[in-house]
Amino acid sequence: MALAEPLTSIESHVEHPVARAKRPIIIDSDAGIDDAQALVLALRSEAVHILAVTATHGNVALGHVEGNICACLEVTGRLDLPVYLGAETPLVHVANEDASEWHGADGLGNTKIGVTAPRTCIRSDMTAAHALAHIALTHLEKTGDKVDIVTLGPLTNLCLAVRLQPRIAAAVGTVFVMGGAETGHGNVAFPFLAAEYNIYADPEAAAVVFGAFPNIVLSSWQLTLKYGCKPEFLAEYLTRATPCGRFLSDVTQHLLAASGEEYIKERGLMIPDPLAVCIALRPDIITASSKHAVFVETTGMYTRGMTVVDWRDASGKPRNVEVVESVDAAAVRALLLESVRP
Repeated sequence: MALAEPLTSIESHVEHPVARAKRPIIIDSDAGIDDAQALVLALRSEAVHILAVTATHGNVALGHVEGNICACLEVTGRLDLPVYLGAETPLVHVANEDASEWHGADGLGNTKIGVTAPRTCIRSDMTAAHALAHIALTHLEKTGDKVDIVTLGPLTNLCLAVRLQPRIAAAVGTVFVMGGAETGHGNVAFPFLAAEYNIYADPEAAAVVFGAFPNIVLSSWQLTLKYGCKPEFLAEYLTRATPCGRFLSDVTQHLLAASGEEYIKERGLMIPDPLAVCIALRPDIITASSKHAVFVETTGMYTRGMTVVDWRDASGKPRNVEVVESVDAAAVRALLLESVRP
């Protein structure tokens, strides 16, 4: 198997209606290596109509993120899409750690591909937060359709959008979030791996988002660990002699080296952002999930950024977060391979 098969869940499956063709979405990204894989996947999909891409701090500094997003647009022939620049720092803790150890100093494996990418798609008329609110509200007014938002990094931009314009919550259909660790076993080394990176990078923003939007689908670090790409699948996925195939192969080499050969043999290459995008493109690939209220710890000395799930529904808060527990692994493989087609 190229991807680990999903674990059996005793929780009830949350049914999804068949997704309509060309659903409108906005993607918010911190443009590291797995973001690039995810962006290429979304940009080449026939299932969605991407209205814009917004850039946030996270894996690397915003100056690198903007170029990396543009590089993904260039290789997929989508430089027509607008890109809006967002938050450079978290809401509260300005000195935030990046993830350059995994993504390289430039966010794309030290390839510097983003440095030379054309910036013609970057808009200066509004910030990412303003754009998220404006596009969602305007699209709903003009078409009657709600916009889905896919977040692949810290939630700062979406938090600022809902603070600027609270009505955005009613104009968004679903927020697909890559983030969180529902069991408290995250991927942030300090202090006790209790938090997942995207949430830890701005817990205050995440707390606002989880409390504001009525429909959130959470693709967590626990889910990510179930679907690592094994070497036999990577031999297919990262060796395609196509523009997108070569691009993803080049930028992924650093992440492969940072992960380590033995880890990849045993667990596979982790694909958190592509997995979240697969779910956003095809919600029907979810095979098990459950809905709960989710809170974010913002003050704990040892648990800052931890996502706390109200498993017993004891808080009385709306069960607005669908925690995805397993997906159709074959469908994920097929979507990834489709993204590097000729």
